[in-house]
Amino acid sequence: METKEALKILRELVNTGNTETQTIKALNRAISSLAREEERENNKPTNAFRAWTRAEETQICEEVRQGMNFDDIAKKHNRTVGAIAVRLVRLGKITTAPEQSNETPFDPQEEPELEMAGDDEATANSYNTWTTDEDAQIIKEFHQFVNFNEMAARHKRSRGAIISRLVKLGKIKPKVA
Repeated sequence: METKEALKILRELVNTGNTETQTIKALNRAISSLAREEERENNKPTNAFRAWTRAEETQICEEVRQGMNFDDIAKKHNRTVGAIAVRLVRLGKITTAPEQSNETPFDPQEEPELEMAGDDEATANSYNTWTTDEDAQIIKEFHQFVNFNEMAARHKRSRGAIISRLVKLGKIKPKVA
């Protein structure tokens, strides 16, 4: 069943006159969740979750070398800023380093792999909105050189989500390799 169809049915149920408070609360909560999911689906870039081509990878590397900002690159390629950042890290074209640090940046390719619980449990917060407390915590961990895999495990998010959030927060700056 499509989200749009489920939303229509749930809204009709709410409007039937059922006076059970708990039922109405549950239905309203379901409607809110489905509406957020629908909005997220409608707003995702057209190339989200599509495979990268070599030509596209070459092009984003060149755009970073030319100094183009991540927002513009993402719009041009119909992808998210996080997808651009993660792809550049995977290609070894950018490294990550805390802002205003004289210490040598660590290489994300050399991070140890952590054994995690099942995918669902390990990334339980994947679709939850980031809180200001969580932002502050990942910034603190980043400045303490906690590796991305450890941060992902602590926050129950994917490694890519951690990197993406740090880019969005301005803590990871591109450094052309």
